[in-house]
Amino acid sequence: MSSEASVENTPLSIESTVQNWDQYTPADHEVWQILYSRRMEQLQTTASQKFLQGAELIRLAQHEIPNLDKVNRRLGVRTGWNAVPVGGFLPAKEFFASLSDRRFPTTCGGDRRVVECGSAPQLTRFNTCKCERGRSERPR
Repeated sequence: MSSEASVENTPLSIESTVQNWDQYTPADHEVWQILYSRRMEQLQTTASQKFLQGAELIRLAQHEIPNLDKVNRRLGVRTGWNAVPVGGFLPAKEFFASLSDRRFPTTCGGDRRVVECGSAPQLTRFNTCKCERGRSERPR
């Protein structure tokens, strides 16, 4: 069995995942700050102005991981879309079904560490949200 087939057969419900924003540590926010800064610098020359304006309108901030509840209050009224926390990879069928309902799956959980590599901090892994998953959690 291929690894893709295993993932496709593993149930992972969007409904069973919640963001635990208040449990983020200063180190978690530091990782977000590094990654957000890097990515937004690249996007200044590659992304559309609408995307960049949208990020500003929903107040994505460099200094802290987005609180999805707060983001959704700004995003939902403007677009009808919401970011929904998920615990990891979603099978294509579930991912696109979510999009058809104007719900954008946003990965939560994972390990966020900054390690020193020479003079520049390097990230070992990145996910944007610290989450708690329910019964349908996929094995790690």
